[in-house]
Amino acid sequence: MPDGYERMRDTFMMQGMKEKAAKTKAAKIWNSKHPDNPVTGKHGKKRKRLLDYKKG
Repeated sequence: MPDGYERMRDTFMMQGMKEKAAKTKAAKIWNSKHPDNPVTGKHGKKRKRLLDYKKG
């Protein structure tokens, strides 16, 4: 996550907002100001384990 988004989120939480509301508000503000680098709710890409592949 971008540092600016995390600072906004933490500031809102220190002001008494619940975590989910703070994340939503910070993401909306960040995404409106940074359309080329949006905050999404998606996790990072996961690597497949070698055991998941069938052996020849």
